Amino acid sequence: MALLTASQQEISFWIEKLYPQFEPELRKSIIEHGIIQHVKAGQTLIRSGHTIKSTMLLSEGLVKVFRNDNDNGDEFFLYYIEPGQVFALSMIYGSQNETIKISKVAATDCVFISLPLTLTETYQKEYSSWNTFMMDNYKRRFEDILEAVSDLAFGTMDERVKHYLEHQTKSLKTNHIHITHEQIAHDLNTSRVVISRILKHMEEAGKLKLHRNSIEIATA
Repeated sequence: MALLTASQQEISFWIEKLYPQFEPELRKSIIEHGIIQHVKAGQTLIRSGHTIKSTMLLSEGLVKVFRNDNDNGDEFFLYYIEPGQVFALSMIYGSQNETIKISKVAATDCVFISLPLTLTETYQKEYSSWNTFMMDNYKRRFEDILEAVSDLAFGTMDERVKHYLEHQTKSLKTNHIHITHEQIAHDLNTSRVVISRILKHMEEAGKLKLHRNSIEIATA
């Protein structure tokens, strides 16, 4: 390979760190054709109703995925995409040339590698490591969606808040979460008043401590 540009060097670093299972030729292709992107927390990466022409390998940060109700504009939090994972559902919609029905927002500052879907379709035909990687991602997303549906269908709002906070601490790898009651209410598609009441009860039970714009989860 010719002398790498600065962006290709960064892609090479992330590929070696997060995707060592990829065949050498696959890694070479991603380094050559990928586009490195840096985004700030809060930036919308994919908006419901748009068509998809590329996918993203997340290298650093966390991305929130929401299901959108196009009739009334409501959003419902589904799961996080974490470093080393791909925007799998985007690829499903893109391959069918359908408008996507989910939105993705950077929960933290993020770094990702953008790849055109035409190229990933070639990877699917030529590289077994890519197929294994994609199947692992599809399985993870399926399990995440099942968990979200189960919470919505069978869980009380108290249980949903509890699971949401557990998900936050696991994904963010900290028991001190910087988040507002309003943000939780938005993610769970309920009112701030309901969330504040539930959090207050959890604090009284010793399960957490409320701070201004943050929540500290009690450790066992």
